[in-house]
Amino acid sequence: MNELDFYRQQSVFTEPGAYAAIWDSVNPTIEDMKAAITPLLFHYRGDGDFAENGIAAERIEDINLRYAGDMLAHVNSLQPIVTGQPRAAKDRMVGCCRDWALLFVSLARHHGFPARSRVGFSGYFADGWWIDHTIAEIWDDSEQRWRLVDAQLREPWTLASGQQVNPEDISREIFLPGLDAWHRTRAGEFDSATFVVAPDLMIPDLRDWPYLRHNVVQDIASLNRYEMLLWDVWGIDNIEGRDPTAEELATLDEAAAATTFDQWRQIFAQEEYAVPETVQSFHPDKPGHMDLIQIPRN
Repeated sequence: MNELDFYRQQSVFTEPGAYAAIWDSVNPTIEDMKAAITPLLFHYRGDGDFAENGIAAERIEDINLRYAGDMLAHVNSLQPIVTGQPRAAKDRMVGCCRDWALLFVSLARHHGFPARSRVGFSGYFADGWWIDHTIAEIWDDSEQRWRLVDAQLREPWTLASGQQVNPEDISREIFLPGLDAWHRTRAGEFDSATFVVAPDLMIPDLRDWPYLRHNVVQDIASLNRYEMLLWDVWGIDNIEGRDPTAEELATLDEAAAATTFDQWRQIFAQEEYAVPETVQSFHPDKPGHMDLIQIPRN
């Protein structure tokens, strides 16, 4: 199977299941597909106070919804989905960047577009910082290139420099997929200390080299149609409390230098990167809480 055909196929995570008819109602253009996804979610950290937006505290558990079909079922239960229409905050699923990307990829694949999630870092949210972020990548057949799409951005975004951010064609200078972030930081282009989940989160595993490593593993998985929760941990990423060995660093350097579909597939076949049948999943809102999650095979 060639690269584009591989990314046209749904994964077990992006499959809309019984809710495929919702995707049928969306005009298959990048602009309209983004507009259909953006209103469906409420960011658990970035969109404001739950109570002030009419969201019950226990709905923090929405963030562990893993599959597009389950996500669409939940959103539809809050208020029937009419694609492209605005929704009150209380009628959105509580989620994170991964979920906007996942649903956009699901919709794009449903309409025959090659699409994939990219787990990496945004340079457009906070000046001087690379913030943990996941967006979608879709093949533009007319231009014969992959375009980065941020379905989370509801309004035009302006950088501190005054540069406008086009959410339907994000510049690769302001978004770094996990592989690129590791490779270019190891080459000395960036300061590793600027890569964080959030500048105010002073948890060692959520910043600097440990999180750069985390997003290498996550990005490789996404490139192989395993669109994992961002708090899932496995393989070479599961080395909390110690520095990588020289051998592990060499493995990460090799993975991050990969640029082709065949290379990504070969790396994912390695034990250090392959998603096992069971992963550790840490709850982002409950420090120290961890579940063992069974992961189905694509």
